[in-house]
Amino acid sequence: MTSSFRWQWQHISPLGLRVTLLFSSLLALGAAPPSPVGPAAPAAPPPPVSGPAAAAVPAPKPAIPPLPTELEEFEQTMTLALTGDVKAQLRLGLFYEHGVGVLTNPVEAFQWYSKAAAQGDDTAQVLAGLLCDLGNGVPQDSVAAVAWYRKAAEKKNARAQFLLGMCYEKGSGVPADDAQSLAWYRQAAEQEVAEAQVKVAECYARGRGVERSETEAAKWYRRAADLEDPEAQTQLGILYRNGQGVKPSDAEALKWFRTAAALGHAEAQFQLGVIFFSGLGAAQNSAEAMHWFRKAAEQEHLWAQHNLGVLYEKGKGVKPDLAEAYKWYNLAAVHGLTYAEEARAALLTRISPEDLAEGQRRSTAFFRRPPPKPVAPVE
Repeated sequence: MTSSFRWQWQHISPLGLRVTLLFSSLLALGAAPPSPVGPAAPAAPPPPVSGPAAAAVPAPKPAIPPLPTELEEFEQTMTLALTGDVKAQLRLGLFYEHGVGVLTNPVEAFQWYSKAAAQGDDTAQVLAGLLCDLGNGVPQDSVAAVAWYRKAAEKKNARAQFLLGMCYEKGSGVPADDAQSLAWYRQAAEQEVAEAQVKVAECYARGRGVERSETEAAKWYRRAADLEDPEAQTQLGILYRNGQGVKPSDAEALKWFRTAAALGHAEAQFQLGVIFFSGLGAAQNSAEAMHWFRKAAEQEHLWAQHNLGVLYEKGKGVKPDLAEAYKWYNLAAVHGLTYAEEARAALLTRISPEDLAEGQRRSTAFFRRPPPKPVAPVE
């Protein structure tokens, strides 16, 4: 099981889909060729009985047929889909949604997903529901989405169970119902869906749809953490630090924060910064705190941005830089963090015009940067 719940079809990249299709085609083409039709070829002459041994002649290598093009894959799939082949209909929907062998067309994607879904394919039912939920290729319709999710969920499709739990949690397409939400999350969680396990843990931690239990919350967070879910790892670290549902342990807290931080989780990176800045749970280390606050701040964690401003203003673990301090205070302040607004206002009373202009320039550059690349899931 991978570290996080990924839709096997919905979130597959076009490149990944192309590789999958071509690899499958290569396997098919590599199968043994059919027997020739017609008279049999003459048998090879027997080897000589005596005399010098003849030099061995290497057998000719079989020609490797060319890989099919995306257009050929599309045409072959269309032919099968038109005969009612359910898997071909599902694949054709994927081709249209992701633009494989044909221009992207979510309307056609939904039509083919619907055909496969009507034949009972649970993956197609999930994908049809997602397009309804998003209003992609079809008018947005949460009620229709729920109907498709339910069909697949009743067939034990874990993705559908998770999505149905979300619908009940948010009141999307159905009345909000915490007990129903938990029931569907739990079914997906029992199939080792890490995100669903996190949701079950949250329900126990907050007493949502069930009696509040820190012990049960810790149990579910640990199950998801063992599946390398960074949110679960972060929350488990917090529980160990606070002694909620588990015996307090700074070592365990530090371990789980480090594990999640390495996976790019901003809150875990922030928590590491706090530990090393305060010296509570590990030896105080301003440089290490600076490193982790920066990691989280780059992901727009507001408190990390505020704390980074403090370190630059006070010169903790880094040379004082009021322009950089202004930049980080300002970034957090414009998103509504009151402490950052107050720190920025205090800094304005003593910052030079040159540093202020530079800090404003750096803030603008940060806002205009390209979005960070998502962290690749761990296999």
